[in-house]
Amino acid sequence: MAGGVAAAIGIVLAIAGEPPETVEKPLALTTWEQLQNPSPSPTPIPEPLASPTPTPEPTDGSVTPEQRTQLQQQVNALNEQLNAAIAGAAELEERLGIEVDEPLPDVQPAEEQTLSQRLQAITQAIQALPAAPEPPPPVLPPLAANAEIQLGRKLRWSYDLDSIFDENNAISEQGDRQLFHLVQQELAQYPGATVRIGVHLDNETEPEASRQLSLQLAQTLEQYLRNELGNSDTHTWLPIGFGASRPLVPNDSDANRQRNRRVEIGID
Repeated sequence: MAGGVAAAIGIVLAIAGEPPETVEKPLALTTWEQLQNPSPSPTPIPEPLASPTPTPEPTDGSVTPEQRTQLQQQVNALNEQLNAAIAGAAELEERLGIEVDEPLPDVQPAEEQTLSQRLQAITQAIQALPAAPEPPPPVLPPLAANAEIQLGRKLRWSYDLDSIFDENNAISEQGDRQLFHLVQQELAQYPGATVRIGVHLDNETEPEASRQLSLQLAQTLEQYLRNELGNSDTHTWLPIGFGASRPLVPNDSDANRQRNRRVEIGID
């Protein structure tokens, strides 16, 4: 009995004393506890996506293949333009009689000349070309005052020249209104007729200049009537410039000179 009591006292003292150091659980016990209380599996952390590697910028003096192709295309285009300019310069030099094989004035030998210098020489040659003379006006046959030129054996109309033409020798608005009836009601009714257009001026200008101007006015009026009539090919047109050869009254006053400035249109 004494031995049992001593053993019990020893157990109590052992429990009440310092706790023993942690003792590793047996593997079988640990496995059994995990099966009874399974712990949640840890959520896998996704690996960060790899960012695209940026294309390195070319350093000074280096180009990418794409840049090299673009540069070469620009060079090819400039070369085509240069060849076209050289060909054009050669054509002009040939037309102007410039010998490219010889040195140009104040320029180094031809083989050392730049395109800019050749173009400058061409410009100088063009500036030195003489101006072409203006063609002389056509010589009109003399027109006697009693010449047998009759305007309108069938019908004849007379208009004040200053009301038909404006200051620029074009058909005025008033002239357009006056000629409307002539075109729509008269000329259209006589297909195949000969339309004679005579213009008379005063003696304010030289006779030859007056003849030339009156003929130009008659031709302007002919073109206007053709356009307004539409089918003008059905008529025969005869513009005549009388100048001051057939005055109605003496050209001794402004009123008389205005009467002499007239347009006469006749149909034969």
